[in-house]
Amino acid sequence: MRRVATTPGGLAFWAWNRQLKLAVTPAALFSPGHVHFLQRANGHVAAQWGLPFVVHTTFQWGGAEGKVLALKEAGLWLNVPSEYYSPDLKLLVYDNHLPDFLKDGRARPGLLTQPYVAAWQLHTLRDALAVAQILGRTLVLPEFMCHCDREEIWGDIMRADPKDGEAACTKANTDLELPFKCGLEYYVDPQRLKDENVPYRESSFLLSEHLPQSILQSQRRVEMIWPTHDPRPEYCAAQGRAAETWDAQHNSTPHRRLNAGAKAPEIQEKLAGDFAHVSVLRLITAGPGMFGGFRTYLANNTFDTLSEKLLGYSSWCCSSDDKSKGTWIYPKPPMFTHGREWGHAIDNRLEWLKAYEDAARCHW
Repeated sequence: MRRVATTPGGLAFWAWNRQLKLAVTPAALFSPGHVHFLQRANGHVAAQWGLPFVVHTTFQWGGAEGKVLALKEAGLWLNVPSEYYSPDLKLLVYDNHLPDFLKDGRARPGLLTQPYVAAWQLHTLRDALAVAQILGRTLVLPEFMCHCDREEIWGDIMRADPKDGEAACTKANTDLELPFKCGLEYYVDPQRLKDENVPYRESSFLLSEHLPQSILQSQRRVEMIWPTHDPRPEYCAAQGRAAETWDAQHNSTPHRRLNAGAKAPEIQEKLAGDFAHVSVLRLITAGPGMFGGFRTYLANNTFDTLSEKLLGYSSWCCSSDDKSKGTWIYPKPPMFTHGREWGHAIDNRLEWLKAYEDAARCHW
């Protein structure tokens, strides 16, 4: 082949006896999955390129269901039944507020902070799934955050960052910066939710042009009230600021307040009756520990079993070619059947759980 020109997207070449011209296409228009779903979503692909011509669903986790979810998040999947956007939907939405110590630079984004970020979000997700089940609502996923990318070719992710020698936590030759927005499949296999018949929608669902306006016009806000008596109420204060910011932006106050740690009877009493007709309930100050458990031991045990199936294998990979050694299992949320006791972290990584417990003390 012989180079013949430079195109706006790269190089062009003659091939096959000058009967075929080949061009190197720009990744922003002919995107592999990592470019489109992560780098574009996090603002690192030039906006002037517009929508891509094609997206290859590579670098996705969670198999076929994970690929479909990624396409839905990006607004590129239309193969859904008509009831997917039914005007009769009853949705539960929560905002994914990470505490300041996990997002403001005091903790370096990277491999060492990723377990804490994961534990915080998995616990909040578990509680939100429980509240959605109690109210008979479909959960709309939040935008998740990651402090470290993942890759089975461990040498790429684990290469030393020239700034401080720590693991780079990004794939080589990408524009991804830490921390970054990531999909559910970075924490939970979407196939597990499908297998257990857990209803959910992608985080961009309320932005879809196919959603009936009647749903958007029927929304109510619920503020979770967190205790402030803790000697280090850092997260409590952060949640309070989040609520104030949300109210200021929307020039309104919450339609209802609910004490964090509320159990099923209180949630049903305050959110099921008057709000049964509302299409969208939004928890504007959600966090781990916002749900305190079900009415009976049997109900707690049943949901703990479901939670184990959904979240019990959440992990990060890989720090070694040997996956059994290079896979880090995230700490699991405490079981409702154990009350407020913390369960054991798989693989004896109790230091993760201890640090997470200390960080979340304001919930107890």
